[in-house]
Amino acid sequence: MKTLVANRKHLMFILTVVLIGFATQNIYGQIITVSTPKRLTEATLHKSVVTLTLRGGTYERSISAIKKALKVSGIKGITIEPSEVKRVSNTKVEAQLIFSGDFDKHATLTLTLRAGAIAGYNGPALTVGVRVPAVKESLNVSTMSSLTEGNLHGSTVTLTLNGRQFSLLRTSGRSKTL
Repeated sequence: MKTLVANRKHLMFILTVVLIGFATQNIYGQIITVSTPKRLTEATLHKSVVTLTLRGGTYERSISAIKKALKVSGIKGITIEPSEVKRVSNTKVEAQLIFSGDFDKHATLTLTLRAGAIAGYNGPALTVGVRVPAVKESLNVSTMSSLTEGNLHGSTVTLTLNGRQFSLLRTSGRSKTL
């Protein structure tokens, strides 16, 4: 049987370090992560839903406090639809993105969550960035057979758009995205 003898000085130092570590974790240990049901690209940004998962804390019960504290930046023309911010659980919030911009190079979408959204937290704002690739646009046209004057009527032409979404023009002048 071994007997261990502990020096009181070293033991107090070890306990002090451990307690400071736990205190730091409780005050500033909050982390947010972002997930999406599908990959974010320039073409899929509009009406995409992002889920912000909080670790090391819980969201405030008040959805209005969460809405006020949640900001999006980094890409011109992107906002959050306030009516589509939902508190899913104590640690998850979903927000729908609205995008009415255009970009040619890869961009970073930054979501910022200020302290007012997290219960009992008054530390610095939490931020997370999501890299959104710019997709080259192309339009492909195809038919089942070559078009001639004789078979033009009734032929089906398929348009495939890559990197964008088709918009239908209405008579009021507004467009509707498919």
